[in-house]
Amino acid sequence: MSNTKEIITIQIGHYSNFVGTHWWNLQEASFCYDATKVPELEINHDVHFCEGKTLRGHTTYTPRLLAIDLKGSLNTLKQTGTLYDISYTKPSCGWDGNVDIFKSEPARRNEFLKQIEKNQGEVGSKTHHVLQRSYYKDTESCENSDEKDTCQATFSSAVPEVASEDAFGPKTYNLDNEVKVWSDFLKTQFHSRSICLVDEYFHDSEQDPFDLFGLGLQVMSSENFCDDVENRLRLFSEECDFLQGFNILLDGYNGFSGVAAGILNLLNDDYKNQIKFCCPLYQPEYKILGNPQMEEVHRLFSSILCFENLAGNSSLFCPMSLGTNLVSSSEPLSFSHLNYNPTLPYHTSAIITSALDTITLPFRHKKNAVHMVDIINTLSIVGRKMATFSLCLPVSLPEESYLSDIWLPRNSKRSIQLQSLLPNCDIYGSKITSEAIVLRGIPSSLTYRPSISSHQQTTQEELLSFYLNQWYPCPMSIVNTLNEPCKVTIPFPDIFKPEITSEGFLSSKVRRAHQSVQNSPVLAGLHSTNNVSRFLEEIVQEASRRNIHKYHRCWETGSEPDDLTEALHSLEILAVNYSDRNEIN
Repeated sequence: MSNTKEIITIQIGHYSNFVGTHWWNLQEASFCYDATKVPELEINHDVHFCEGKTLRGHTTYTPRLLAIDLKGSLNTLKQTGTLYDISYTKPSCGWDGNVDIFKSEPARRNEFLKQIEKNQGEVGSKTHHVLQRSYYKDTESCENSDEKDTCQATFSSAVPEVASEDAFGPKTYNLDNEVKVWSDFLKTQFHSRSICLVDEYFHDSEQDPFDLFGLGLQVMSSENFCDDVENRLRLFSEECDFLQGFNILLDGYNGFSGVAAGILNLLNDDYKNQIKFCCPLYQPEYKILGNPQMEEVHRLFSSILCFENLAGNSSLFCPMSLGTNLVSSSEPLSFSHLNYNPTLPYHTSAIITSALDTITLPFRHKKNAVHMVDIINTLSIVGRKMATFSLCLPVSLPEESYLSDIWLPRNSKRSIQLQSLLPNCDIYGSKITSEAIVLRGIPSSLTYRPSISSHQQTTQEELLSFYLNQWYPCPMSIVNTLNEPCKVTIPFPDIFKPEITSEGFLSSKVRRAHQSVQNSPVLAGLHSTNNVSRFLEEIVQEASRRNIHKYHRCWETGSEPDDLTEALHSLEILAVNYSDRNEIN
């Protein structure tokens, strides 16, 4: 019987689907198509992916995913995907009077999607995720065998880098001006029941925006929509042998925060014992659809109600943004070796995804998997339900150097900067009470310089722990290291500065113009820190300064002034959990 402990992912909102799209692309980029290398793999993809069958009997391998968005957000992507040959026909109109028909220009695929479609056609009847078993153990079938985990799925290739390689490596695509919605760079095929659309609202509508927490609650109050969500989740949960929990990505600032609240209520009814790890996500510079001041108030109002709900109904929640303010467009974070455009969700979501993918790697480790509950319980003790993400992308290890060169005691310089992904919540210098840290992409052979004798060497995890204790001291720290780098191949955006090599290391030479970065070492962390208290107090103060009660639309969507008062009080109580008198010894 398999030892896999499955996780279901739920993406709620357009920006969350940007992050989710990058996440599935990154995971698929690490798939191995060589059966001889399978025993060496570190990652068990069965944690997030599951097998299925098309109507023609072909085996598929798709994410355990529910992705929720508004009408008009898919562009060229079919809601049911392309694997299962399912067509959806809208019911005919019962009106027998005159009907005005308005037609829009058909959506057009960008060059990247055209190449995927072309490659799918070249492999004939086999689609991108139709897979065949190749065995490196002598078994007739894996379907009912204890050796099922030793079977390797090999996929017919449909990705551009396979078909478009030249003398300089994989073909590159500049998608910065081409990506309008998340499906414009989606490489992974989804299950036909993965995408769920809210029919009452249109994406980016100025006349009827989906911008308030209460609107999401109204959507979830629809019995048909709620039942549809519940049935889709049941479809994925029933094929799990050991469902350990849910990764929930959500837009924390609009109507999707209310949808997330309704879904959490469902999960707590049906999956009470499973972990709910929630990440409210924020685009740092966003499109203003109406009055800027009113939009900021609506974002603040929805965020407050969202945080209060997550504090009460999630196992742990971790807001993430590359801005210095969650409510208004703000100065973006600066990374030493990245050159990204903060106005492009395509860019900012890629950076956030690198942190998310890295910190969750231990859940998917093939040999020494860490259970979600162990990490979550370490971070959420004493009622501390909110944590902070941190990221170093890429880890700035110079070429021909070793970790021991920059992390051993003789080095008094803080060589690696962990950047907090929560505004005004710096990791360095704060009191960190518990944390989980993951380093990936540095081969063990680069831990120590060969001149250091073996009896002086410790493991890479121990060396990392020493460094962290020197600059980011923490009494309870879970440290994991993996060789698997972050595969930042197409369609990951080209955001690395020229001094970063194709393998993600720091060089004194400039990378060639036609070369892109293929792999990147990443250091990511989840921290329970006393600065969370200051962040929450600033949210409460901002609500008082903005005088939210005078913005009538907040109360026209089902929310009451008492709801806001209670939410602010709950955040004040949550902030107290991070005070010095509640410090963990």
